[in-house]
This record gives sequence, structure tokens and C-alpha cells, in this order.
Amino acid sequence: MNNVNLFAEPCEHLMEVNKVYGLNLVFEEGAVPSDKFVQSFIDWAKSLYTLGFIDDPYEIEFEDDDFGDGIAVSIKWAQEIEAVSFEVINLVASYLTSSFPESGCKEIKVYTTMGDYVVKH
Repeated sequence: MNNVNLFAEPCEHLMEVNKVYGLNLVFEEGAVPSDKFVQSFIDWAKSLYTLGFIDDPYEIEFEDDDFGDGIAVSIKWAQEIEAVSFEVINLVASYLTSSFPESGCKEIKVYTTMGDYVVKH
């Protein structure tokens, strides 16, 4: 399974600085992310040179409904980072493409503090 093009195109709603507190990775049918994959992703997200989350996430949830033929992994931190959603999506896409090219990830969502607003790619 290869990743689809996960990179975001610049558009107005993705270019604003927001307080980001989590990510949601949606995978193709049959692509179930392993614990090793999830831990590697969390370690990457905590790196000062990537997203810069400091602590471990307070919630890691595997969701298999409402996504059609696939599964989603929702990862949320108590900490918020100021970031541009476009840049977060593309950093995550770059990491997944280079480190896990066959993960089966098909969509990246960014959770921001703008209420329950979720930026979908």
C-alpha cells in the first residue's frame, strides 16, 4: 500500500496561524497502523525540529466508524503549538512519505482550538 499524495495545496483557510493540539490520520481499508508506527509518529511529533510537542499525548484513539473503508488514529495533546495548518499537514506528509511510504495513510486532519473546527485535507 502506498501513501496517496498527502501534501496540501496552499489555500486561505490553511494559511492562518492557529493553536494546534492534535492530528488525525486516516488510513485505507486493510491498513491498520501498528503500535510501533504510532509510537514512532509521537516521538517524531515531539521533536523540537518538527512539531515541537513536549509531553506525551493525553489521548490516542483508533476509530473505525464514520471513515468508510478504513481506520483513523486520533492523537491529541494537552499542549497547544502555534502553527500554520498548511505547514503542519506538509510536515506530517513528508514524514509519512519518507519514513512509512507504505503506511496506507490517505488523509491528514489537524485539530485546532477554533472550537470543534477540524481542518480537513
